[in-house]
Amino acid sequence: MYLTPGFGGSVMNDVRKKGSGTWDRSQDRWELKKLGIRKTPQQLADILGEPVPEGKIASRPYWDKYLTILTTADNAEKRKRSHLQERLRSLEVIIESLQAESRDATEFIKERQYVLDLPEWDIDHADVPAMHPDAKKELVMLGLDDDELAVRVLNSHHIKKAPPKGSVKQEAEKYIDSKIGKDKSNQRSAINLFVQACGNILVTEITIDHYREFLKLLKKHPTWNDTSKAKNQSRVHTFLHALATDHNHPMPWIGDKRHMLPVPEGDKVQYTIEQVRIALANATGIARTALLMGLNFGFYASDIIELAEEHVVSEGKHVNKVRKKLAHKTNRVKPMWLIWPETKEAMAFGIKRRDLQREWDNFRKKYNLPEHKALRKTTAQIIQDDEDFGEEESLLFRGESRQGTHHKNYIKKYTPEQVVKLDKALAKARTVLFGVG
Repeated sequence: MYLTPGFGGSVMNDVRKKGSGTWDRSQDRWELKKLGIRKTPQQLADILGEPVPEGKIASRPYWDKYLTILTTADNAEKRKRSHLQERLRSLEVIIESLQAESRDATEFIKERQYVLDLPEWDIDHADVPAMHPDAKKELVMLGLDDDELAVRVLNSHHIKKAPPKGSVKQEAEKYIDSKIGKDKSNQRSAINLFVQACGNILVTEITIDHYREFLKLLKKHPTWNDTSKAKNQSRVHTFLHALATDHNHPMPWIGDKRHMLPVPEGDKVQYTIEQVRIALANATGIARTALLMGLNFGFYASDIIELAEEHVVSEGKHVNKVRKKLAHKTNRVKPMWLIWPETKEAMAFGIKRRDLQREWDNFRKKYNLPEHKALRKTTAQIIQDDEDFGEEESLLFRGESRQGTHHKNYIKKYTPEQVVKLDKALAKARTVLFGVG
C-alpha cells in the first residue's frame, strides 16, 4: 500500500479500534475514558431520538451508533482540511465498489482513516489516486504502478457501483435497521453472509445459485457451531420471505427440506436432587433468592431483576408476571406461580444485575453447580415426570403457549382450574426438591 496505517491516529479513532469503550457495571453506563464520554442508555435514547433498552448487551448497538455519529462528524472536519483530496476520493470510490460486491474493504478503510488523521502540515505524501486491488495486478505486471494516468484508467475498468435501488445489500441494511433487541447482531451476521454470497445484484436477480453459495459459506463458517448455523439459516429464510413479498420475487426453494441444516438437540443440563439440596443447604443472601426463584418460578436473571412487589398477588400466595424473555411476543401469557414458604422468606425486589451475577457466579463456582438456567429445567422435568401431572402442568410452569389453532384460538391460559393444577404440581415439586412431606 501507498500509506502505512497505524501512525498519527486521532484519539477517537484509536479508541474505536481498541474496542469502542467499556460498560461500567457500577453506574450502568458506557464510557470512553480517554475522551471523558459517559452515557447511560437513557442518555443515548435522548441523543438518538429512539428507545434504547437497558443493559450492556441490549444497548451496545445504540452505543456503537452514537460513536459512529461522533466519528463521522470528526472525519468530516478532517476531510475538509486534508490536502490529499485526490487520494481520499479514490479510496472512497474503491471502498464503495468493494462493499457493493460484498468484498473485504478493510485495508482501504484503514488507509482512508490514516489519510484523514495526517496533520495538515504533512508534506511526505503525494496526492495520487489509490489502486483498486484488481487493477494493481495489471499495473504491476505492466510496470505502470507509478503512472498516475494508467492507475486512473485501469481503476475505472474495475470500479463497480451498487444498483441505485433494490439491491440485496440495500434491502439487507434496511431490514436489519428495523430490528431491535439482543438478536439484532445475530441477524446482521447471518444476513451479511447471504449478501456476501449474492454480491452486487438486485433482489429480483436472486436465484437458487446464490442461495447455494450462501449454504457453502454457512457450512464452512469457522466460528459458528451446528446450532448457530441452523439458527442463522432460519434468520436468512425470514429475511428472504420478506424480500419475496416486498419485491414480488418468488423464491420457492426457501425452506426446501433438501437444503435445511439439521438442528442439533439442545443440551438438557439439569440439577440432580443432590445438587439442589447442596445448594439449598448453603445458599444465602442474593444467591439464595436466585436459587429459589429459579426453582419455584423458573425465573432467569432478567426476571429476578424485573420482579416487583406488584407481581405478588392473591394476598401473597402467588407471583403473577409475564416472563421477560417472552414479553415481546403477541401470544405471551402471564403465569401464576404458587410461592413456596422458603421462596417467600428469601424474596427480594430491586436486585441489581451486577450484584446478582457476582453473588451467583461466586456461589456456583464454590459448590461446582450447573448454570442458573438449569434450575428451571429441573423443576419442569420433575413436574413432567410425576404420575399425577404431566406436560400440561409443566408448560404452565414454564409460562409458554402451545402452538396450533386449538391452543391459540380456543383455550384460555391460567384459568382458575389451571392455576389449581399448577399449585398442586408446584407443591409436589417442593416435596421432591426439599425432601419434605
